[in-house]
Amino acid sequence: MKICAFIGDMYRDYSSELILSIQKCAIERGHSVDVFGNCSVPSENPLHAEGLKKILSLPNYSDYDGIILCSDTLHHAGLNYELLENLTSASDLPPVVSVRAEESGFYSVVPDNRQIMYEISKYVIGKVKSNDIGFVTGRDDLQDSLERLAGFEDAMEEAGYTIRKDMVFHGNYWTDQGPETADFFIKEDGTLPQAIICSNDYMAIALTDELLNRGYSVPRDTLITGVDNLDASSAHVPSITTSDIPETVLGRTAIDCLERINAGEEIDICTTVPGRLIYRESTGDAMSARDIDEMHRRLDAIQRNYYDKTRAFVLLSSDYEDVLSYDACVNYTLKNLDSYGLFNRILLCRYCENDRQMVGFCENSNYSRTYINFPSSRLVPEEYDTSEPGLTI
Repeated sequence: MKICAFIGDMYRDYSSELILSIQKCAIERGHSVDVFGNCSVPSENPLHAEGLKKILSLPNYSDYDGIILCSDTLHHAGLNYELLENLTSASDLPPVVSVRAEESGFYSVVPDNRQIMYEISKYVIGKVKSNDIGFVTGRDDLQDSLERLAGFEDAMEEAGYTIRKDMVFHGNYWTDQGPETADFFIKEDGTLPQAIICSNDYMAIALTDELLNRGYSVPRDTLITGVDNLDASSAHVPSITTSDIPETVLGRTAIDCLERINAGEEIDICTTVPGRLIYRESTGDAMSARDIDEMHRRLDAIQRNYYDKTRAFVLLSSDYEDVLSYDACVNYTLKNLDSYGLFNRILLCRYCENDRQMVGFCENSNYSRTYINFPSSRLVPEEYDTSEPGLTI
């Protein structure tokens, strides 16, 4: 089977782990996967966004046996809206499986967000035995955010508690609202709600860190939970109680669906994946065999990784300032991509007005400048195309 996948935000944990799980499953089962997307959208420059949209318009849908769509990772600059419009208007579209977000008219593989948040909320309610519980939503424009809020509402209603609007903070699923979230929940007398339930780990970690910086203690002053089970949530001090939604399960289930559809089976339009509640220190639960030294090493490695990613952007911009010719630009780009040690082969191609041109090639750290024109109906020159199982970005 030949699969097309649309995945954005590749630098984030979820997207990168999902790509790896799809790659592993594809190789095991003899499939080939072409991934189209972006690592980040570093600016609001409309020309930058237009360039990224062209990446999403590269594939010819009829060349594929199925499509894996991760629209909630392509929300920057409206990338997902144009992609969805192109998919829904295509005349010869293979089956599409949307991962983590339900999209009208397509099959979907999604976490059972409502049940996942219900289970977390029920556990927290059982701990605090009151309605003094805050909630941090995800982005209001995403369906999974609404489902997680509904799960919280289900648990509170079941316990006979009402939810006050001043106890619900509308977040964004990212780490940059820690101070704002803390300000929202700190009461006039300086106390906090007995618990604060966050819609993902990024926001839970950001809030926990901000409260610790202000002299509060978690879980003594408030219990905090997240969702997604990021690597950082187990290494964090305190470790974050969360629900695990493995990307490996999402990726494999998406491929399972495509295999069954192509085999002529009828499947449900929506397949849900359950979560697994993980109890940790942020709700007062001890972690078994907690090795403090190992935890500090993991935290340091995670922090270095984040710093290295940021530093790479700065160095890349600085190094390109010294590139004074087109040939030098091609060589430096190949060298930079090769330095990550992630790719078996690198093909550097220009998106020309009427056709395309392969301008550089790298294999086994050997770089070569090329001048191979090929039709715009192809992604790469025919002689470099391969039908071997694996994944191409």
